Amino acid sequence: MRLRSRPLLALGLDDDLYVSRPETESALRAAIRDDRNALLIGLPGSGKTTMMRRIITDTPGFRFALVDASLADSAYALIRLISRALDSPMEDRELDDNPIDLLDALDALPRSEPAVIVVDGVLDHDVAYTVFGRLRDQLWTLPYTWILATR
Repeated sequence: MRLRSRPLLALGLDDDLYVSRPETESALRAAIRDDRNALLIGLPGSGKTTMMRRIITDTPGFRFALVDASLADSAYALIRLISRALDSPMEDRELDDNPIDLLDALDALPRSEPAVIVVDGVLDHDVAYTVFGRLRDQLWTLPYTWILATR
């Protein structure tokens, strides 16, 4: 069977193709339960996206927001994608990646309820550094647990 480089479906049709990794899955669920951020690293096609979808499906009691980071060409675009995944789209404004605009964008993210934000997909190095490096102090004060999957 040829999968054409697509992630497996979390449940149902692709169940018999899923290769479970109990230790990794258990560690990710524990991180989510304990409100700890996690980084999942693997080669392309190794099953990171499928595992993240399985975790989302099999971990009840949490609000998940899945973000396809490969769509973000800037730090501001990634924050907008996160906002959309949290069902609170930001208004479309002409902003760029200057620090003040980015801090304003982070401040605009909803804080009403905690969520687990799953960032998946190939994330540009500069975008990752800006959001998860330069803005880390502001990011970690938000009521979210972060799970990142990358190469």
